[in-house]
Amino acid sequence: MALDEDVHARLARALRARGHDVVALVEEDRLGCSDEENLRWAARVDRTIVTFDVSDFATLHDSFLRRGEPHAGILLSVQLPIGELKERLLRFLRRWSAEDLRNQLLWLGRIP
Repeated sequence: MALDEDVHARLARALRARGHDVVALVEEDRLGCSDEENLRWAARVDRTIVTFDVSDFATLHDSFLRRGEPHAGILLSVQLPIGELKERLLRFLRRWSAEDLRNQLLWLGRIP
């Protein structure tokens, strides 16, 4: 999993401390890259992107599907307090595998 630049990098550290393979794009020197470049990068390294940038990533998802270009998944969320976001992501990570997420566009708030 990769946290978009609009998601706090400290959240990646908190999730790694709980045993999950999560990076922040800022930690990967991806700042300044376009959303499309980041989605392609995430596909190459097999990481689902978590973002608050709903409209741009929903559009990219549709564009990738139309072109038959795979991605490793997009997880959308509204901005939440970091503690609540951490708990939702932990529940998500316990239930979903990377394989389940391929080419999927999901809302974090709608995941039980």
